[in-house]
Amino acid sequence: MQTAQALLMLMAMATWAKHKEILREAFAIQSILATLVRDDGLHSSPYPADISWEAWTQQESRTRTKFIVFCFFNLHCIVYNIPPLILNSELKMRLPSSAAEFKASSAAEWHEARKRTSSSSSSSPSPTTTPDFQAALRRLFSRGGDGRAITECNSSLGNYILIHALIQHIFFARQTARCHFPTTTAAPTGDLSPDDINSLEHALRAWQHGWRRAPESSLDPLSPTGPVAFNSTALLRLAYIRLNIDTGPGRALDTRDPYAVARALRDWSPPALIARNYNSDSPKRLPGTY
Repeated sequence: MQTAQALLMLMAMATWAKHKEILREAFAIQSILATLVRDDGLHSSPYPADISWEAWTQQESRTRTKFIVFCFFNLHCIVYNIPPLILNSELKMRLPSSAAEFKASSAAEWHEARKRTSSSSSSSPSPTTTPDFQAALRRLFSRGGDGRAITECNSSLGNYILIHALIQHIFFARQTARCHFPTTTAAPTGDLSPDDINSLEHALRAWQHGWRRAPESSLDPLSPTGPVAFNSTALLRLAYIRLNIDTGPGRALDTRDPYAVARALRDWSPPALIARNYNSDSPKRLPGTY
């Protein structure tokens, strides 16, 4: 996966480069990177109970690299309104383990971190098992009330991945809504159906409640577990915005020209926000507003 990791770094640098020509290089790297990741496989199995620290580190690094590529493709989708090259439905991997386990510098530190992770998360089946991505995403949409247990026992990177998955779900729901032609001659409104909105709101609320209780969650960007949990709250806000309003494709962010971006935002006529009567169970504040 070293080639994929190198391309990921190049793509990240090119994505935020000042010149549009370099941005095109980032988009060109996307397809190569997606092919490399797919060739290595988008599936994984639980770690054996007797796995060594060295073997665990190699497997965990591969898993994290693939998920970070998935997240970065989603960032391209968010910023530039292009479809992500790795879809939620393709990922058959287990979510990453805790930051403490991954940052351990010796086998002894790793074993100790695994013990702490196991004792602090009663919802986790075992210290060698992390939630499966597909099962975790499905449980967020479940009405059984166990969705929050996924994010509550999950690592900060795991929750970051799940909020990206929810934003991707919203993106494709919006794309479908724009092409849903009514039986009349009227143009499609692009609005999501009430059922879609309710389902996604439930998933976001489950993610949010679990995030608050997760051991690695923090609003401090300098937290020892890293800024990932903090960044996740920004994505949660974005998810709620995109769920309730169609932000449209024309934001001109790829121009790198602040005046062009300002003109695009000025000329864009946002549709009316979907009227919602939130009940007492709806989130009044997002994690970052305390």
